Amino acid sequence: MNQIKTSCHYFNHLNFNKLSKLTDFLKQYQELTRFFIDYFWNNKIEFTINNEQKFFDIKNDYLEIPKMLSRVLSIYDKKDLSERAVKCAVNQALGIIRSRVDKRRRLIYIRNKIKFEGKRTRHINNLLKKKPITKPEPKIINAELNSICIKFEKSDHISFDGVLTLSSIGKKFGKIIIPINFNKHSNKINGQLKKSFLLSKDRVYFRWEQGDVKKKEDGKIIGLDTGIRKIATLSNNICSPIKDPHGVNLSDILKKIVRRKRGSKRFKKALEHRNNFINYSINRINFVGIKQINLENISNFRHKKNVGKFLTYFTEGQIKKKIIKRATEHGVHVKLQDSFYRSQRCSNCGYVHRNNRDGELFSCKHCGFQTDADLNASLNHEQILPSAKVMRCYSEINRTGFYWKKSGFYDLNNLELAVPGIRKVLC
Repeated sequence: MNQIKTSCHYFNHLNFNKLSKLTDFLKQYQELTRFFIDYFWNNKIEFTINNEQKFFDIKNDYLEIPKMLSRVLSIYDKKDLSERAVKCAVNQALGIIRSRVDKRRRLIYIRNKIKFEGKRTRHINNLLKKKPITKPEPKIINAELNSICIKFEKSDHISFDGVLTLSSIGKKFGKIIIPINFNKHSNKINGQLKKSFLLSKDRVYFRWEQGDVKKKEDGKIIGLDTGIRKIATLSNNICSPIKDPHGVNLSDILKKIVRRKRGSKRFKKALEHRNNFINYSINRINFVGIKQINLENISNFRHKKNVGKFLTYFTEGQIKKKIIKRATEHGVHVKLQDSFYRSQRCSNCGYVHRNNRDGELFSCKHCGFQTDADLNASLNHEQILPSAKVMRCYSEINRTGFYWKKSGFYDLNNLELAVPGIRKVLC
């Protein structure tokens, strides 16, 4: 699957005349898009796909929606907009509605499939009743224009790198030519520029399509452990930066978020600081000589737990996505595996005990092996071990301790622990 990257470019060279035309166009475009969102939401729409008549009707749960409709252009007084601009607004409105109804549409599909098989559908019916869909009301709508209204051409001019031209958007607006300068981020992107752009009154977003990167066949298989103090610790003794150039770490940022009033400008700024720090840290991981990363897959992190505000804003899912994205760009395969008992297991002898780990220090109670706790966990992820999920049938077995080896699980007398109804399966 091809990756899509975006780059943001501000309009620093627009004169007053161009800026006023662009602002007026966007205002009418946003009004038009909101009109079509209301129209599609409140009316029954008929369309044809592969010579088959279909409907979109919110009230009756007919939620299959087309990608585009051309015959609804005449229901709106276009004012100063061209039919091409109206067509872009229609398609964008359909996309906004599609994203809102998609989850409910999948649930209805599953319910119909289960019902066809003669099984009970009470659980899905309860979900559909508890979570009714509501009409999307976006506060900000950036115009999503394609090649019928907008195009970009590179330029040899000294002052700018290319020209973005808006045409066929309406006689009142004429042709708006916007000079564009590439930034450091866009210059790094190796991909093909797509013909659709996201436009606002002061910036434009470019989309770049990158082909699949060939997976590495040579290199090491290493483990990777994630945390708050060290966002990423690799089993080859490399870790992401603990602090940024200003001397701030992730823990300081999370404490700052907790102190801010939720929804305030300072709160949003602190969230942006956290996201920037995560990107900064993971972007500095060296993937040279690595062909596969065994990454811990944290699940049920907050399930039935009162973790407090501090851990609430620790976005382990965002960290995992960023690591996978960076690894994929370098042709490194990522294997997700469970994290049960891996932080408590000794990577040297395989002994598991809850007291092995004390904060940032790991000290094995059996063999005396000592090292950094995050490094020890990443070394355990590197090893090929049977899944420890099966050990959940033993209540708090890590209080007394057990051995977790490649061949299975053993008690303190070196007798294999039997797991009822479970066969041993390697990760």
